[in-house]
Amino acid sequence: MKHPQIFKAIQSKEKPVCIICGSTECATKQNSVFSNQLAVCSRCGLVFAWPQPPLEKLRALYGESYFKSDKSHLCGYRDYAKDRGNIIKTSLGRLHGIQSVYPSKGKILDLGCAMGFFLEAAQQEGWEPYGVELSDYAASLAQQKFPGKVYHGTLAQAPFSPQSFDVITAWDYIEHVPNPVEELRNIFNLLKSDGVFVLATPDIESITAKITKDKWMGFKDTEHLYFFSRSTMRRAIRQSGLNVVKEKYIGKHIPLGFFIERLGLYNRPLSSVLEFLVPKRVSDISLYVNPGDIICVYARKPKTS
Repeated sequence: MKHPQIFKAIQSKEKPVCIICGSTECATKQNSVFSNQLAVCSRCGLVFAWPQPPLEKLRALYGESYFKSDKSHLCGYRDYAKDRGNIIKTSLGRLHGIQSVYPSKGKILDLGCAMGFFLEAAQQEGWEPYGVELSDYAASLAQQKFPGKVYHGTLAQAPFSPQSFDVITAWDYIEHVPNPVEELRNIFNLLKSDGVFVLATPDIESITAKITKDKWMGFKDTEHLYFFSRSTMRRAIRQSGLNVVKEKYIGKHIPLGFFIERLGLYNRPLSSVLEFLVPKRVSDISLYVNPGDIICVYARKPKTS
């Protein structure tokens, strides 16, 4: 059941309303990273940006400069296209994780597919890949590689038939959408019976987030709209009709030089020492890093007889 009063509040600047439990008992606080406030639901604990930006502002955000930015610690990526090799390597590992809970291969839909690197990995592994991407810039590049398979726009607008997909993935995606609860319902409808949904999202209750506080990399102004914990993510997934079957923290492959650079945000002296000791010629070496703050959740649609 939808909550029209929630959607009305999100589109206006009224009192914050929690999209998970519907509570209006939400305290607001300022974060040094955010231009707006963060709201915290006192009933279920969901944390979200307030007020929520309109969809038009989000569309404008994900332009070419989002995917190549010298301020990627605040928003976007340093050089998404250049990091293709690491993204595909990360994607292959995540596909192997999916196959541990869904051994058969069929149609897979990647939400927020960007330039289509995960789709490349999925195709390489024998899946039939599809994607959805809001960014004009990224979607056009993905569509060149996968004509007829990548929809440019939102999932709600996508012309996919119900129960079309064996697996749907959402890597670093659910925290970007204006209404994750509605998004999860759409995902449920698009999955086949016994199909699997897999997501990765920053965990605001992780030890890493608690230690780094306002410097936590999960806090990104404008682009990150919701900040889930394991409990709030489980609750939102259950409300969609899906059943959580597995959870774990995951990392990604990144260049060694990028790791040292990011370390400087938390420990500048150590980062400076590593910059001095590590030759620049090896700065592009791939390194798998798992800081223990990105939760990966596997959920299954109940089998129908």
